[in-house]
Amino acid sequence: IAACRMDECLRVYSEHPELLDMMGSVNLSEADSWSGYPEHLTSVQIQAGLKASVLLQGTLQIAPYNYLEGSIYTKFPDGKERRVLIVGRKDMNRSVQGDKIAVKLHPKSQWRKAPSAALVDEDEDAVPDISKTDSAAPVVPDTSSRSSSAEATGERAHKRARVSRQDGSAAATEDSQEPVNPSDVTDNDLADEGEPTGYVVGIVRRNWRSYCAFLDPNFASRGSRASSGPVTVSVLAMDRRIPKIKIRTRQLDVLAGQRFVVAIDSWPKESRYPQGHFVRALGDAGDKATETEVLLLEHDVPFQPFTKNVLSDLPLEGSSWLFDAERDQVSCGKRQDI
Repeated sequence: IAACRMDECLRVYSEHPELLDMMGSVNLSEADSWSGYPEHLTSVQIQAGLKASVLLQGTLQIAPYNYLEGSIYTKFPDGKERRVLIVGRKDMNRSVQGDKIAVKLHPKSQWRKAPSAALVDEDEDAVPDISKTDSAAPVVPDTSSRSSSAEATGERAHKRARVSRQDGSAAATEDSQEPVNPSDVTDNDLADEGEPTGYVVGIVRRNWRSYCAFLDPNFASRGSRASSGPVTVSVLAMDRRIPKIKIRTRQLDVLAGQRFVVAIDSWPKESRYPQGHFVRALGDAGDKATETEVLLLEHDVPFQPFTKNVLSDLPLEGSSWLFDAERDQVSCGKRQDI
């Protein structure tokens, strides 16, 4: 019996590139400037840290319009529930909205005493970030938006400099202070030092799901690619609390201007963004039926057709059914509607 791998089998069906996209084979090479995320603790280490009251545990809640700023509400060893802020890509350490995470507190000098400037994604570029290892022809960014992208990049740089100046005093003492033990935190510390901040050291339980998404606007519009080879692209989830997701696709021209569903497969420490795969297309962006399905999927509203068992409980008359007080035992008082 001849045998082959699934991806080898699917390559035969070249007229259906979405089948290979669903395999989710993403292999990324990051820029030299990216040092990667810290390694996560093992489950045994996390449980030991929680038992020793060195770590805190909670469900990550991301700010609605900034996935680089989140928080957890957790009970401290003194029995009081407090909020711990988690700010920035490194401190988030590959956690996403809804993950159950283990957190270690920062030194008190890094606690937040006042609202800081809005964080920005310091790695956003004005050009597509296709992996250098892709053999397909590169995608050319839309030149009509290039000037506005450049202005946005300059604005982001200005914001980064402002945030850096505001946090300079705290960063200067970072190396000379140890993380705070949760057992030592009191209400007086909160009054004097501000709101606690921390960083993720491990994931207790992932909360990944399927996400409705669209192509990063930095990529070219439909029809700009002559090759149908696989490329690695960034997609943006409709839920703004989710970071960009890297997928590998052979149908870039088809997905441009569409809504589709993706799933996260992994997030290695060497990758800035999670890696995933294409699940299915939903339709053109702006289409009423497509946008309605996106809303239903994102809010987890069941809308699939009823099963035959459910439909069998309906009256045989179907849509021509009319109310009959005698037949439905309402006039005799045997039926009571609650």
